[in-house]
Amino acid sequence: MSAITSRPQQHNTLNVYRALPPHSIAFEVTDRHSLPFIEPGEVVVIDTEDRTPRVGDIYVIEWIGGRRNVCQARHSAWQKAGEEPRWHVGSMRTTTPAEFQDWLATAAEANRKGMVPQWGGGWAEGPFSCDYLESKLVGAVIGLYIPGGTKA
Repeated sequence: MSAITSRPQQHNTLNVYRALPPHSIAFEVTDRHSLPFIEPGEVVVIDTEDRTPRVGDIYVIEWIGGRRNVCQARHSAWQKAGEEPRWHVGSMRTTTPAEFQDWLATAAEANRKGMVPQWGGGWAEGPFSCDYLESKLVGAVIGLYIPGGTKA
């Protein structure tokens, strides 16, 4: 059994790598959708040989057009009995109903002033079949890349 298939599910912690392991690449996170776990400007290590979706694990997905995002895999609640499980991916940043209501009020005020508000909360896409999702995943996020140092 390879180390990839026997790797345990992630649990909100990421290893720090000073050098990239074999079969891995670095990806700089530029958005705020992974907060509080991964901050904008941090660089994650992606195991490009691990594209098997696991509920709760973190991946980098590549969309049509080449844009990439960090995402978390989840099973879909929208499936029929006896069907193969469907998958969703989404940001790790979530909001409470109260935070969302606050944003709606802020957005309404911005609209009154002629401004275009931008949602900074979570996002989700799907449902996807397992095969389709695997084809879109660049790989599993296995850590943070901080060459020659440690995180302050």
